[in-house]
Amino acid sequence: GLWFIPVIIIPSLWPIQATLSGDFGNWLQGVLDQTNRGSPLIYSINTFIRIDPVMFILGFAALVYSSIRKDHFLLVWSIPVFIFLTVVGSISSFHLLLLLPPFCIAVGNMINGIVNRIKFNGHKKIVQWAVVSILVIFGLVSTIMIITINVTSPQFETAAFLLTYIEDVSHKREKIGLIASPIYTRLFD
Repeated sequence: GLWFIPVIIIPSLWPIQATLSGDFGNWLQGVLDQTNRGSPLIYSINTFIRIDPVMFILGFAALVYSSIRKDHFLLVWSIPVFIFLTVVGSISSFHLLLLLPPFCIAVGNMINGIVNRIKFNGHKKIVQWAVVSILVIFGLVSTIMIITINVTSPQFETAAFLLTYIEDVSHKREKIGLIASPIYTRLFD
C-alpha cells in the first residue's frame, strides 16, 4: 500500500490538477514536447555502450546472473525502468542513469557470488582483495584517462581564432557575416 502513494498517487496529481483547471490539453502537449527531445532507447543504449562499455557489459551480465539466481529485487528495479524508457520512446542518454545503481549492485553480487563459489584452499580473503584491487585500479586508471583528455582545447582555439579574425576585420571596416554555433556567438554579445 505504501508503494502505491509515491508511484501512482503523487505522479497523478499534476494531470488531475490540469484536468480540473481545464488545461489538460496544454499539459499533455507540454509533456509530449518534453519527451520528444531525445532519441529512441536503442540509440541511448548505444551511447551508453560507447561511453562506458565495461559498465554496460558487466551490468547487463550481472542482471542476467541475478535472474538466474532468482534475485528478484534487482529485476524489479531495472525491468520497469527499461519498460518505461521504451514506452516513452524518445529519451536522452542521461535517462539511463536510473540503471546505474542496479547495475552496480548486481555486479557486486555477481563478483561476490563467483568468488564464493571458487575453492581457494583457505586463500579466499586474498582472492577477494585481489578482485577488489583490480577493480579499483581499473576504475582509477579509466577515470584518470577520461579526466585528463583535453576535449575543450579545440573550442578555445576556435574562439581565439574568431576573436582575432573579427578584430582584424573590424579594423578594416569590412562587413562580415558570422555563422557559428551558439557556443561561439555568445563571445560577441
